[in-house]
Amino acid sequence: MLQAANYIGIAADLTQLALEYYGYTMQGKVIGAVGNTISGGLAGFALGGPPGALVGGALGLGLWIYSERELRHNLNKAIQV
Repeated sequence: MLQAANYIGIAADLTQLALEYYGYTMQGKVIGAVGNTISGGLAGFALGGPPGALVGGALGLGLWIYSERELRHNLNKAIQV
């Protein structure tokens, strides 16, 4: 089940990348957020049952939000230089 969670997360990230590359920014963000939430929930469920799924899903979404914010911040810094 953990392996499936990894594949779901990777597929969501690649889909987000492709959608954003072709100009579908909002759709890419939705796919990325949902994919990371599902993969985190699935990994959490494998490790801790239903409570683990809740925690894993929340962590997956939180990590996605954090990474999006950091990416945007670093891109803005690179553009200003």
